[in-house]
Amino acid sequence: EALALEGKQLNLSVNAIAPYIIDTPSNRQWMNDADYDSWVKPEEVGELADAIFNNFHFVTGNIFQLPGRFNI
Repeated sequence: EALALEGKQLNLSVNAIAPYIIDTPSNRQWMNDADYDSWVKPEEVGELADAIFNNFHFVTGNIFQLPGRFNI
């Protein structure tokens, strides 16, 4: 948030993506008994980053926490 405030004068957008755990082969090996369906997929992190980047002019000063996938 502090960087977003400082960067405002330069039209700089500052955001962060904070996933709890990403579904990668290394993480699956590390936690082989976990529920992988609840993990965030790398593609989803990329899609969120792309959406934030494409909306930089009004999205700033946020931490997007991704604790896990919703089970609906």
